Amino acid sequence: ELGQLQQQADEHLELLQDLTEVSIVPVRLAGTNTNEVQGRVEVYYDGQWGTICDDNWDIEEANIVCRQLGFPQANEATKHASFGEGTGTIWLDDLDCIGNETSLS
Repeated sequence: ELGQLQQQADEHLELLQDLTEVSIVPVRLAGTNTNEVQGRVEVYYDGQWGTICDDNWDIEEANIVCRQLGFPQANEATKHASFGEGTGTIWLDDLDCIGNETSLS
């Protein structure tokens, strides 16, 4: 029984270590007509800011970004480069969030 408890403890420790390796990708709002509550969402990865493809972008993803930025929820999720097309690397594509995630990462 003691060996079984040790094995369970080791498994739980591995899970905790996996969780500490998860990082939150920084996000910001950018583009034309941007202000503190609206704009094109950009993510910071590998030392540079890049964009998110908006093919599957909807209110679930917008809500997650709003929570990352300290807002309770999004009022809408715009598409088709509403705030101008981004430049640089498209870091995220084909997002399909449920809406209860704490970050896009």
